[in-house]
Amino acid sequence: MEIVINKSRSNKKIISFISIIIPFYQRNNELISLLKSLEIVEYPLKYLEIIIVQDGSKVDSDVLIIIKNSKLKIKLISNDTNHGPGYSRNHGSDYAEGKYLWFLDTDAYITNSLVLSNMLSFLEGSSKCLAVGGITETISNEDRILIPVQLPAYHFLLESIKISDNYVDIVPFLSTTSFFLRKKDFFETGKFDTSLRMYEDNEFGIRLQRRYNGHLIQSGKTMVHHGFSPTGRNDGFFSYFRDSSDYMKIKFESRNKILHRHSRWRLLVLIFLEVYSILVFYIGDKQNKYHLSRFNFSKSKHPYFMKIQGLYYLVMSVINGFILFFHNPNIK
Repeated sequence: MEIVINKSRSNKKIISFISIIIPFYQRNNELISLLKSLEIVEYPLKYLEIIIVQDGSKVDSDVLIIIKNSKLKIKLISNDTNHGPGYSRNHGSDYAEGKYLWFLDTDAYITNSLVLSNMLSFLEGSSKCLAVGGITETISNEDRILIPVQLPAYHFLLESIKISDNYVDIVPFLSTTSFFLRKKDFFETGKFDTSLRMYEDNEFGIRLQRRYNGHLIQSGKTMVHHGFSPTGRNDGFFSYFRDSSDYMKIKFESRNKILHRHSRWRLLVLIFLEVYSILVFYIGDKQNKYHLSRFNFSKSKHPYFMKIQGLYYLVMSVINGFILFFHNPNIK
């Protein structure tokens, strides 16, 4: 699908107030690196604010020193307990004064000083552009762009390609490691679904695209680097990373809930969709096609044991999908 940018608008210098929202849980060192990297962003400081949402853990003294000495306008707010990143982003948005919201994870890192201006140009230059983002990760000692791939059974994968400034694409979802959109659209779409333990960013993207009939876009010029920190993944909201069984269980429960809400008929034919998924996973594994850092990070006794677990929960999700389809419970 072609991406059409209105040249007369995109060439005009756009200055709008932007709120950067960062959920925080335990990652002090990562947050310091992110805040320092944000100082390279070429954008008028008076039109920027940063909102750090302390999600059940407080920033340490080193972070407070960075905040005190920073040229950036930084707010600290707190949740009453650890609710997870989706809740924290929603909470932060309630304090945002900007016309636009830029969600960043603490383990993100800015490498392109023009990334914010580039993202803003996409949103202002195309009426069909609803959100912009994109991440790179280091794979086998090489930084690569990650391309979102969505299978018919609503499995969400990431394929890697070499970094290129010429790359631009319409994608099925965007990671909230870096997610830039209009605040009005975020509120009108209903914010992130805090009942989901996983894929709340993917599910929000589905709602956003359906509501406004537009696109999610990423480009080589809108990328931030994702360090994928292990900190904060052993307890609290992300405690399921401690055990591959918990990870698989929550993964398929979240997926089925999203299917029931947005494409209920697929639950009826889920067994066929999952056969296709298995083929894609198998071929992709042989070709080392997909980047599975999240999948591989969850703890398991043995890689083959984890694959058996995955197959078990896949079968169980097909059975539960039939139950959801025919009993049609009131899932919100």
